[in-house]
Amino acid sequence: QTDPTQRPQYAVDAAYTAAGSNTVNVLATTTSGGGTTFASRQSGPFALLDTAISGLETACQGRAAINFPLLYINWSVDNTTTSANRYDGNIGTSFFTTEGSSSQANLYILGKDDIDTDEFDHHVIAHEFGHYLENKIYRSDSIGGSHSLGDSLDPRVAFGEGFGNAFSGIVHADPLYIDTNSTNQSAGFSINVSTAPSIADDKGPWSERAMQYLLYTLWSNNTNNFSRIHDILENYQRTSPALTI
Repeated sequence: QTDPTQRPQYAVDAAYTAAGSNTVNVLATTTSGGGTTFASRQSGPFALLDTAISGLETACQGRAAINFPLLYINWSVDNTTTSANRYDGNIGTSFFTTEGSSSQANLYILGKDDIDTDEFDHHVIAHEFGHYLENKIYRSDSIGGSHSLGDSLDPRVAFGEGFGNAFSGIVHADPLYIDTNSTNQSAGFSINVSTAPSIADDKGPWSERAMQYLLYTLWSNNTNNFSRIHDILENYQRTSPALTI
C-alpha cells in the first residue's frame, strides 16, 4: 500500500480485571509454533514502539520540547530481504526513507521468519530511528549507498552510518550492536561501538567505525547524556555551510 495511512495498524486490548481499578495489564506475546516458525507475533510491533519511544526520550535529553514530525514504522511478517517493490514486502533490508512531495518519514523493518526478523534487534531499530532524527531534527548530508565497517566511505556516509550505530548504543546504554538473521535467528553479526578502530582500519572521517567510536565516546564522556551531541547537531551542524564529516 503506497498510502501509509491505509497500511495495517496493530493494537492489543484487554478487559478490566478488578472492580474500581483504572489500570489494565495488557500482554502482547510472541510464541513459537514449533520448529523455527512463530505461532503468534503480537509483541513485534510493540517492541518497535518501545525502541522508538526510547529514541524520542534520548533526543529530549538535549531539548525537551522537540516537535517530532510524523514517522511511519512499516513492519510486517512478510517484509523480506528480496529487493523489489517495498510496498509488497520486498524491502531488501531495514531502512529509513522519505516519500512523496511532503518527504514523509518512513521506516521499513524486516520481519520474515527464518530469513531476517528485526523487530527484536533493538539496536537495528534505534539505528534507523537515528536516521529519522538526522533527517527531520538535525541534518543529513549522506548520499546513501552500500557500506561496511572496513570501507573507505564518502565522509557524509561515514558520519551518517556511524551516527546510527553510535545512537543505537546510546539509546540502550549498551555498546554491543547485534543483528540476527537466518533460520531460527541463529546467525548474524555484532559490533561494539565503544571499541576504537585499529590503526589499519582508522580512516578518520572516511571511516564509519571511527565515527561511531567518536560519537559514542563523546556521549560516555558526558556522563552518558545525549545533551551535548544534540546541541551541536541541532544548533550548529544543522545550519553550518560545511558538509557533515
